[in-house]
Amino acid sequence: MNTTKTAFAALFMGACALELQATGCELITAVDRSQIPVEDAGCADGQVACGPTAQCPAPGTACLTVDCNGCCSTKPAAAGTACTDHGGKLCDGSGKCVACGQPSDCAAPATACITNTCVSSACGTTNAASGTACSDNVGKVCDGSGKCAACLAATDCPAPTTACKITACDPNAHTCGTTNVAKGSACSDSNGVVCDGLGACVAAHCADGLKDSDETDLDCGGSCGATCKDEAPQQACKVAGDCINGVCSGSPLRCQPPTCGDGVKNGKETDIDCGGPDCGLAKTCAPGKGCAVASDCASAAACSGNNYTAPSTCNGSNICVAASPVDCTANSKVCNVIGCVACNSASDCPATGNECVAKACNANACGTSFLGSSHVMSTGQTAGDCQSLVCNGAGGTTSIDDSADVPPASTTACATAPHCAGSPLTPAYTPAATGTSCVVDGKFPKQVCGNTSILAIAGTCVECNNDSDCLSLNDAGSLTCITSTGTCQ
Repeated sequence: MNTTKTAFAALFMGACALELQATGCELITAVDRSQIPVEDAGCADGQVACGPTAQCPAPGTACLTVDCNGCCSTKPAAAGTACTDHGGKLCDGSGKCVACGQPSDCAAPATACITNTCVSSACGTTNAASGTACSDNVGKVCDGSGKCAACLAATDCPAPTTACKITACDPNAHTCGTTNVAKGSACSDSNGVVCDGLGACVAAHCADGLKDSDETDLDCGGSCGATCKDEAPQQACKVAGDCINGVCSGSPLRCQPPTCGDGVKNGKETDIDCGGPDCGLAKTCAPGKGCAVASDCASAAACSGNNYTAPSTCNGSNICVAASPVDCTANSKVCNVIGCVACNSASDCPATGNECVAKACNANACGTSFLGSSHVMSTGQTAGDCQSLVCNGAGGTTSIDDSADVPPASTTACATAPHCAGSPLTPAYTPAATGTSCVVDGKFPKQVCGNTSILAIAGTCVECNNDSDCLSLNDAGSLTCITSTGTCQ
């Protein structure tokens, strides 16, 4: 504290005491430090003064609260106050944030065979005592090492259903099981009287290891029922009822393995000699017969005219049921073994109205395809023009050269050997030799074929190629041929 101000305060209090005697001045005996200016608070070293002009700094944990009595200080929060610092979750009442104050503050373990502990404000676990009841991990009793096991002793296991077995608990795996009682031990379950040593209570003579009483083979057949085996070595029988699979035949009589033609429902068949994986598709069952899945049933999908019949199904009662026919025509469709479809071939699809757009059937759906130049149009052709009208691959037409489409014979004797020539090909003829008679053309006075060296008249019937070809004198009294046009003047 400032020494000068301290002396001043003492002097002030002394003056007041004198004034009290003289004038009745009130003596201050208690001081509200929060009202003293910060610089006069008189806080110890390291403390912060507090009051109207200053605030105390927040503590670093929720487990301490601020206290101001002129100088800042802290005090512990109540035990159990929530906190999150230092990895804790609640206050211990002495200003620290800790994990726990008691075991119930810790996260519950996943099994009743482990219990929580809280030591020195830290969570931990300990194994429950051996024999503690539990229900996790399909168990019922704790094994003392933190696991819920099926058993610790045979008495923890369920009782067997026959007197020919006794319960057992594996001491290492702590799992329940059974052991068979000795052969010959008395029993009364399953209509038997004696244990067979394999855990079953049977009639005495059917499990004594001897062929006795009315047995047809060792411990089988007769009053032992259909118990004789058909596997090698096949056991002897007298009737089908002695055999597991109900077939007794051969010489000598022996139990036979099941087949799909022995007249008995046996093996994996779903009905007599049909169905199941052994009989397969070759021996499926007719409607009304037993089945396990649809493939056990006989009828496959079929078409009769345009009527579609779906495969038989196996109903909820495991009986094969035939499907009813469906008329595909009603939906403008055709029959296929997969059902009623739009088409089986392109002929089932509607016409396109365009010779260059062909109807098509793809995956039983109608569609179209464009025809290319290999398709020659059936209409629109011009004979003898050395061209062929074909499809262009885009739904339209185009003209292509056709050397076989030669022009017809010429109407003049001056044009011979009709053929196609040029690019693109056009009709062409071979001109007759210059001066060849073309009187047969009947176009008098034209009478000779034009000069082959003059393109304009080659291959045509003209009046002349020279003056001597002219048949009459002109006004000048002479024979004159205009050779460029093949006319007389």
